[in-house]
Amino acid sequence: MRRGAAPLALSLALVGLLAAASWWRSGAGALPRAARSSAHDPIAENARCEHCHQTIAAEWRDSQHHTAFTDPTFQAALAIEPKAFCRNCHAPEDPGATRPAGAQTLGIGCVTCHLQGDVVIAAAERGVSATSHRVARSAAFGTADACAGCHQFPFDDVERRATPLDMQRTVDEHRTSLDAETSCAECHMPRAADGHRSHAFASTRTQENLEEAIVTRALRTSATRVRIELESDGVGHRYPTGDLFRRLAVRAEVVGDDGRLVANETRYLARHFAIGRDRFGATIRDELDDDRIVPGQTSVIELELGARARGRPVRWSVSLERVLHVADHEEAAAVLSESVRLAEGDLDAPVTSP
Repeated sequence: MRRGAAPLALSLALVGLLAAASWWRSGAGALPRAARSSAHDPIAENARCEHCHQTIAAEWRDSQHHTAFTDPTFQAALAIEPKAFCRNCHAPEDPGATRPAGAQTLGIGCVTCHLQGDVVIAAAERGVSATSHRVARSAAFGTADACAGCHQFPFDDVERRATPLDMQRTVDEHRTSLDAETSCAECHMPRAADGHRSHAFASTRTQENLEEAIVTRALRTSATRVRIELESDGVGHRYPTGDLFRRLAVRAEVVGDDGRLVANETRYLARHFAIGRDRFGATIRDELDDDRIVPGQTSVIELELGARARGRPVRWSVSLERVLHVADHEEAAAVLSESVRLAEGDLDAPVTSP
């Protein structure tokens, strides 16, 4: 080895460690969170990211992260409850509508998750390579903690409650699941052919992935009753998760000879709410129950169709419903933004002895 090379390498390593320590002490090392862009001009900074990382940028542009604010369903929901609180996650680059025009249309952009001051933060999955900007590798950035800022948070009425209530708790669900040691990225950011993690975040939107997320068994337990058993498959949190009104609709129905519906029954697997009172006596949303599918457990739903089901086949189905609005928490009257059929089938009437 050339004389002086080792001391030089050691000095450079020490400089790197001191820079990283300074970066964390300054607060720039905080993980992504709502309403926290550090970019002075997020549009220009994001364009710089896209210029060099074109493949990833193309994935991101087609993702739900990019359309988090402009998505028609979110805009419709925001019109019903026009809270600045909602913009914190859906328009983190412009939560207060004070940035340059168009900043909110970035949704969750490159800069939202990766830019910390003048340092780009990345997961510690690869060695540091020469780049046109400073890069800091963080093991924490590759964990669920990096997603918690927008996927684990309470309602915006904490001061009114004796005990805060989480609006989203996906990260806690993951931590207590059988897949707690598997990072969110393993499922939601699978590796592309060249080894990079996809930024399309497509696993929750494609029909195939949604159908494969659950295993369904249906059987006729009597002339009037149907049992449907559900298990999640490879899902590291409750199913469905995320938006508090997202749910599974489990249905059974009977059609008469004239083609008209003569009997039906529906159960919703969801977080169930009712109107309650806060500690000041004002109305507030209370959670009554949460019967969504738990990883590793079987959800059993019994549907009673009554006498009109005797001697007739039963049509059953399981659908993922994305709910826009539930007035006064009347679940059956909810306004849906989308319904995706996950499984369905027919059950013949039981054969009776002569």
